[in-house]
Amino acid sequence: MEAWAELWNAGTFVVEPIEKGRGHAAVVKDGAGAERAASTADGTIQDLAGSVLLGAPMRRARKPSDVAIDVATADGQALGEVHVTKYRLGPRARSLSLALLDPSRTELARLEPRDDRGEALGLSVGGADAATVRVEQVKAGFLRKTRVYTAEVFAAVPEPMRPLALAAIIRYDAMLKAVTAASMD
Repeated sequence: MEAWAELWNAGTFVVEPIEKGRGHAAVVKDGAGAERAASTADGTIQDLAGSVLLGAPMRRARKPSDVAIDVATADGQALGEVHVTKYRLGPRARSLSLALLDPSRTELARLEPRDDRGEALGLSVGGADAATVRVEQVKAGFLRKTRVYTAEVFAAVPEPMRPLALAAIIRYDAMLKAVTAASMD
């Protein structure tokens, strides 16, 4: 079993973004609140011991629709990519629709908003829902808020899609910020 599979098999995990300068990092906790992994600003997803689980670096993008991450195993083997298919940036709503593609660029799954505000996301595989992601705005300091993502996996997801789905959920906030930045250029 791959090292990232333990995190996926937990069934529920929470991604809490950590703002550090211009980079983007996150802590990943299980449903009980125990830290299980982290995502660094460069997109490396690692366990608490610092061992790399997945690589999910962001590609440079000039347009919001060019934002994507390339997902790879710990040893660098390409697993596929996650790219933006649609985005919505408004004063009270921000959301992305993401396509999860295998190395041959065949679409395997989608992570899309299920409401108008982007506070509920759904992972669908072959048209059937497999996981939900609840997005909450939480206070992150004086006059600052951050978005916390709680994922619940409730259906079987085929093996080749699991690491892509995990990377898409963990890096969703980073991708949203990259789309926002690209839209302002």
